[in-house]
Amino acid sequence: MRSGVHDRVRLDGWKAIAAFLGRDKRTIMRWEAVRGLPVRRMPGNGKGSVFAFRADLEAWLAGAQAQSALNLGTPEEAVNELATAGPRRRPFPWWYVPTALVAASLMAVTLPHTLLHHRARAMAFADPDAQALYLQGRYLWNRRTPASLDSAVTAFGAAIARDPRYAAAYAGLADSYLLMREFGSMTDAQAFPKASAAADAALALDPGLAAGARASAFVRFWWSEDLPGGLSAFRAAIELDPADAQTHHWYATALTASGNQSQALTEIETARRLDPVSTAILADRGLILYQAGRIDEAISALSELVANEPLLPAAHAYLAGALLARGDPAGFLREALADARLRRDPIAEAIFAPGAAELAKAGRVAMLDAVATRAERAFGEGRFNSLGIARLEAIAGHDARARALVKAAMDRHDVGAFEASADYWLAGLGVRHAPRE
Repeated sequence: MRSGVHDRVRLDGWKAIAAFLGRDKRTIMRWEAVRGLPVRRMPGNGKGSVFAFRADLEAWLAGAQAQSALNLGTPEEAVNELATAGPRRRPFPWWYVPTALVAASLMAVTLPHTLLHHRARAMAFADPDAQALYLQGRYLWNRRTPASLDSAVTAFGAAIARDPRYAAAYAGLADSYLLMREFGSMTDAQAFPKASAAADAALALDPGLAAGARASAFVRFWWSEDLPGGLSAFRAAIELDPADAQTHHWYATALTASGNQSQALTEIETARRLDPVSTAILADRGLILYQAGRIDEAISALSELVANEPLLPAAHAYLAGALLARGDPAGFLREALADARLRRDPIAEAIFAPGAAELAKAGRVAMLDAVATRAERAFGEGRFNSLGIARLEAIAGHDARARALVKAAMDRHDVGAFEASADYWLAGLGVRHAPRE
């Protein structure tokens, strides 16, 4: 039995962890991304701020050795094997039948044989235990909360531990990292490389996996800023599975960010038809209507969503902007404050909370000026998103300051900064995105 002291022996840095496990640093970093190696991080963004406890690594290693005894191999071995032997075919899973029936009801006349082939490959599984873990992960992923996304990563990692060749579980892991940067605790710089590694592993195991292709397209568009290549990759993912609502959804948001609002509306409507109960799709549909200048339609759609799903932060945030675009500053403040409180963001709440009194006392212009001033103060203290600040400055009529913030964000290649070129409030500033060299 290990002593309590031994349990807390700490290994600091990637090199120490790699030396303990007898692998190179790159392999260890990949294991953390795709296999849940228990690496921890100190507060801050330093490259050397990772550490791990020996007891955690030994427990993880024991699980990996158990997989080897079952002849399952490591993910890297599976990738190498599949790269030469080709994807392994498995039977069509019974658990996908409900979604397949929905898709069939929408596309029964035109659904080609190849679509059924791609869907069977995408959702195949190795054994019931891996299947159950994967389904648990997808349920948790769909809840989109910090706790549920952490649990989703654990579930997908466990599915991979059960079957390292389970391509769909790697894709689920990639999707989880992509959402953790928005809803969870990861920064962009932490999440995107992990998502990219997991998506690469999924596609190496099964090049025809639409979910893996979708995650890879997301990384290419948003992180690499390869807008044409990312959009092309989304289209390729749709060809692999035309009935996948999530791919149409993410393609729609990429299209609206690149300024193609007409096609974005087409894609988000397709996503909505395929998954009419998805609140994420409904919220982004309202945003795309708003960005396209169809303000009344956006307000109607988002107001209905807020009434039915009052705990959905994004719906309140999007409705706030649409209401202000229609000339309703009181509605803007109400919904922006609701968004801040639902996200439990005290900084944003402090920015918007005094607004109602300021509006009543001094009017719209003074209120917006005060909101922008408070936001700038928070930004100067290292808080709040620079593009969000730029939007508030533009709303307040401070165009020169908004333009400077947008240009700085684009020069730094902040994730999503290029969206400013198509944003309802920022597009008129005339700052254009320059692709990475």
